[in-house]
Amino acid sequence: LSAVFLLYAMGVGGADGCGPCSVEKETAMFENILVPVDGSDTAALALEKATALAEKFKSKITLLCVMEPYPALTMNEMDLGLAQQQYAQVAEQHADTTLERARATLAALLPTQVQIMKIEAGSAWRGIVETAHLLEVDLIVMGSHGRKGLERLVLGSVAQKVVSHAERSVLVVHAKA
Repeated sequence: LSAVFLLYAMGVGGADGCGPCSVEKETAMFENILVPVDGSDTAALALEKATALAEKFKSKITLLCVMEPYPALTMNEMDLGLAQQQYAQVAEQHADTTLERARATLAALLPTQVQIMKIEAGSAWRGIVETAHLLEVDLIVMGSHGRKGLERLVLGSVAQKVVSHAERSVLVVHAKA
């Protein structure tokens, strides 16, 4: 989609407000796209959408994997320390594997600049929002697991929290029906 078409479709027109605006040059609408990945099918779908956008707008993509802290329950300090250490190792391996798969998928589809980031944050949504702000991305493209009811109440919705708190545009990709 060209910037002219998008502006026209959004109702931004020329002097009379009806026709296409006078912008002829296609501008980089989304120079920097952030794609949070977690190894899920919906994250893979989001990566596909982000790839299509990056191809169209010659965008740079940043792949992000957020590692959350170990959910400490009631444990003594020694058991908690060992559990946290084991969890950190597994989380680190999962993040590395997830990012490498996403990078390989992206490289096969599109020769574009790719930045890979792995961060630790208190919650996934907060890590995504803070990274988007820090990198000054133009768009966040992320998957949604589509949780409903009790599952959503207990586990929450990362996508919903990102949409609610991000100062950037967010494209949420849902699982294929």
